Amino acid sequence: DEWEKEFRIRNYEAYSDVNIWANKLMTKHYSCLDNLTGISVEQNDEIIVLVGDTHGQDVSLQCVGEERTNFLEDAPYVQTAASGDIYYLKQGVNKITIRNRGQLFVMYNCDLTSKPAPIKIHIPLGSGKVSGFFDLKTHKTDAKYAELLSKATDKYFGVKGNNIIFYFHQTKMLEHVRNNILSAIELWDNIIGWEQELMGIDDVRPSQFNNHLFAISPEGSYMWASDYRIAFVYTYLGNILLYDNVMAAEDNAWGPAHEIGHIHQKAIDWAGCTESSNNLFSNFIIYKLGKYKSRGNGLVEVANARYRDKQLWYNMGDATHQGEDTEVHMRMNWQLWNYYHRCGYKTDFWQTLFKLMREEVGASYENDPGRKQLEFAKMASKAANENLTDFFEMWGFFGTVSTNISQYGDFQYTVTQPMIDEAKRFMAQYPQPKHAFQYIEDRKKSEFSTNDYRYNEVGDVGYYTQFQNNVKITKAISATISGNAVSIQNGEEAVAFEVRERSENGKILYFSNSFTFDVPASISMTNAKVFAVQADGKRVPLN
Repeated sequence: DEWEKEFRIRNYEAYSDVNIWANKLMTKHYSCLDNLTGISVEQNDEIIVLVGDTHGQDVSLQCVGEERTNFLEDAPYVQTAASGDIYYLKQGVNKITIRNRGQLFVMYNCDLTSKPAPIKIHIPLGSGKVSGFFDLKTHKTDAKYAELLSKATDKYFGVKGNNIIFYFHQTKMLEHVRNNILSAIELWDNIIGWEQELMGIDDVRPSQFNNHLFAISPEGSYMWASDYRIAFVYTYLGNILLYDNVMAAEDNAWGPAHEIGHIHQKAIDWAGCTESSNNLFSNFIIYKLGKYKSRGNGLVEVANARYRDKQLWYNMGDATHQGEDTEVHMRMNWQLWNYYHRCGYKTDFWQTLFKLMREEVGASYENDPGRKQLEFAKMASKAANENLTDFFEMWGFFGTVSTNISQYGDFQYTVTQPMIDEAKRFMAQYPQPKHAFQYIEDRKKSEFSTNDYRYNEVGDVGYYTQFQNNVKITKAISATISGNAVSIQNGEEAVAFEVRERSENGKILYFSNSFTFDVPASISMTNAKVFAVQADGKRVPLN
């Protein structure tokens, strides 16, 4: 039977070692279950495995079944296990007694620079049961996918793309994508590929690092990411497997991109931003899909946090998730992307920054969030070849901190004045930026309905095209000030409006990107001066 033969006799390609590459690339572990066999086995089955020339490489079988998790203590549920029993293989004839039921995966992992040849493995008739899987590379068409899915006999059916493997409930796939899988696998291959694009790993993927992300469909929880797997609850599969459904609701792309971002964020993450630094990837995916606008609070929340509430980066905003205000934090990384990538001032900025964080900072400060925060600012300046002190000053990086912070663990968060001084000295070796891009915004009020939280937060000025086109202030801007209320006239050419002390080099007291705003009551306007900020950083006094 040709169908049986296809899955029982196969040449298995080599895949990279996920442990080595998780350390090198500062990611969570990708999956090592890249080589599906499509063969299921039962407990106590005795099977024969015939192995051809191993070319001196180690090869084994892993039998992956299910586990019961108590993540929801009041309602434990079943999901695909992260790993299973391993059976080491030798060249020639292998006889194996299966300890627990599951599907078989070939483990052939090594250094790809040695150009390892495929290994031929034959699992003969009578050894396990063929259920099959779909491989985009060899099966290619929706028609072939529909045929293979309909023949499948195991609870789970695998779909292997270039970057992702779906290992989902066969009944749910029959329900939602009985006849078409190409649009879904292409979409999620792209989403992972786009995230990898930002990480700057094109020089090693796939020539040296070629593992997949492994997506499972647990029977509880919602969606999550961990080492070796990502998960989408099986009742949600229709929303992520149908392209039209993904595009129909922003959350259907944002949520998975956020979870996959957790896999990729380690180089740019430290305690206090673990639920927001990964949203760089989410906002990038939303941009690449071309339908929705980026997320996160507007800069008004940053102004209030910094100048009204006297907060720093580590405690900015109102803690809403794992001790962090993710909606405020996520705008920082996205501002850097909008300026350097979208405006075109350094289109490899993030790729360079990821590499610098991996190669020059590495894992040295994983348990020292204050130090890693300052290293991030230093490496961002190096990646941009610009002194980004003003940018990170606005984001609260340069204030002293000594506290404990809890986010997926407890950490001592320390930033001292000598640490700040050293960081600023390092950054000062680079020239000043061409623009005051700490005020950049990629959204307009007109893009949102009035009941969208972003409508009242995105402001009136600072749209990215003002920086892209280096817009100058040519109109006679004026300001009407009544107490702490400020109203700007003819201000559309500015990118922000600052309230500063009325002295030489007066320090900033508050800012806004709206034509009308109220300076917090805690800030005296008696000796304050209002300025319109031009894209290139020139300040025009308004009173």
